[in-house]
Amino acid sequence: MKIVLAIPAEDPSGLGALRSSTITKAPYFAIVQLEAIGGMFLEGVKNTGSNDAEIIELLSAHGVDTVLTIGVGVDQALAFGEAGISVYRETETKTVGDAGKAFEYSMHQAMLQD
Repeated sequence: MKIVLAIPAEDPSGLGALRSSTITKAPYFAIVQLEAIGGMFLEGVKNTGSNDAEIIELLSAHGVDTVLTIGVGVDQALAFGEAGISVYRETETKTVGDAGKAFEYSMHQAMLQD
C-alpha cells in the first residue's frame, strides 16, 4: 500500500524539519511517500495557498492522499476528505521524520489487527 503523506513543516529541509502546527499557516509541506515499511522524503513544497481550497489543489497536484497535522478543525478535515485527502492528527512528535515514523507505525499496527 502506497501513501503520499503531506506533513506541515516550518522549512523545506526534509525529515529533520520542525513541524508546523496547522495546515493553513504552514510555510511548507514535506511530502513523504510511504510504502510498506520505510518512508522516503520526496520534496519540500512551499505553501502558496491562502485557504483550504487552494491548499487542497496544491497538495493534489503533488499526488498527496493523506495529511498528518498537529491541529485541524472539523470543517477543514471535511473539506479535505471531500477532495479525497484523508487527514490525521498527531501531536507528540516535533520533526517531520518522527511524525512520519509515528504515522507509519500506527498504520502498520492497524494492518496487523485486521
